[in-house]
Amino acid sequence: MSRLLIAIALLITSVAGDASDDLGWMAGCWQSHDGNDREVWGARNANELHGFAVTMRDNVLAFYEVLSLKRGKDSVWVYTAWPSGQEKTQFRAESTTASSVKFSNPEHDYPQHIAYVLDRGALVATIAGDKKNGKRTFTKIPCQDRNPAHGDSR
Repeated sequence: MSRLLIAIALLITSVAGDASDDLGWMAGCWQSHDGNDREVWGARNANELHGFAVTMRDNVLAFYEVLSLKRGKDSVWVYTAWPSGQEKTQFRAESTTASSVKFSNPEHDYPQHIAYVLDRGALVATIAGDKKNGKRTFTKIPCQDRNPAHGDSR
C-alpha cells in the first residue's frame, strides 16, 4: 500500500509544472510531526491541484482521501474530497490570501470548514464543525518513500 501511495505522489508531482497562482504554496509532500499523517499536493496547472491524504496507525492505513482543488468559472476555488471511498463532498473557498485558504460547506455533517495556512514553512490544516474541531501541523518532506521498511534509513 505504501508503494502505491508513493507512486501516486510521484505521479502528482511529476505533472505539477508551474504551481498554482493562488494555492501553489500547498504543492509538495507534507507529513505530521508524528509521521502518521501525510498530504501530497501537486499543481496540474494554474487552476487545478490534485492530492491525497493518508493516516496510518500502527503501520496500517486507517484513513485516506483523494483530494482536488479547482478554480471554478467564477474564479472561486472548490475543494473536493473523496474520503475512504465515500461519496465526494465539495467545499467552496470563503477566503484566500497569499498563504491561507478557508473552505466551507455548512450543509455537510462534518467537517463544515477546512482551512490551510502556511506558517513559517509549516502547513497547518484545520477542520471544524458543529461537533468537534481538529488541527494538524505538517512539515514539508521530500516526495519519496521515507519508510525504513522499504530500505530507506531516516
